[in-house]
Amino acid sequence: MRFFKLGFFWCVLLIIILGVAMQGNAQNYQLHAVYIYSFTRYIQWPENDNSEFIIGVLGKDSEVIPHLEKMAEVKKVNNKQIQIEVFDSPSMISKCDMLFLDKEWSTDNEFVDEWVEKARSNHFLLLTNEQPLTGLSHINFTEDNNKLIFELNRKRIESSGLRVSTELLALAKIVDYQE
Repeated sequence: MRFFKLGFFWCVLLIIILGVAMQGNAQNYQLHAVYIYSFTRYIQWPENDNSEFIIGVLGKDSEVIPHLEKMAEVKKVNNKQIQIEVFDSPSMISKCDMLFLDKEWSTDNEFVDEWVEKARSNHFLLLTNEQPLTGLSHINFTEDNNKLIFELNRKRIESSGLRVSTELLALAKIVDYQE
C-alpha cells in the first residue's frame, strides 16, 4: 500500500510539472506573437500596393500560429488587415512582409542564410527562434535567464530595404553577424 501511495504521489507530481512546463511554453509563444506584432510599429517597410500585411510562418505545427491568428482578428498594420500564411515547406513560401521560422527551421544555418538573401530581394523581415549562430537572421528570439529576449541585426535588416526605429534598437540585444 505504501508503494502505491508513493507511486501515485510521483505520478501526480510529474503531471503537475509537465502541465506547468507546457503552460509556460504556450505563454512563451503568446509572447512571441506580441513581440511580432510590436515589431510592425517599429520597422518601416518600403511602400507597396498590397491590401494586406502578410505574416508567414514556416511549419504548420508551430505553436505561435493560434496566437498570431487571434491577434490578426483584432489588429491592423498601417490600416491593413493582417493575414497569417502557414507554409508546410520552404518551397511553398510566397510573398510576405514577415517570415517566422520556428526552431525546427531556425537551427539550419545554411537554410536561414538562404532566406536572408530572399528577404533582401523581397523586402521582408526574417524572424527566427533560437537560431544558434548569433546575428544570422534579422531578429532572433532567444532566452536569457529564462526570459524571452530578441537579438536584432540592424545591418541585415537595412540590407533588406527595411528601416528600424531607434526605440526598437534600444529594446533589442544588438548583434552583428560577421560573414
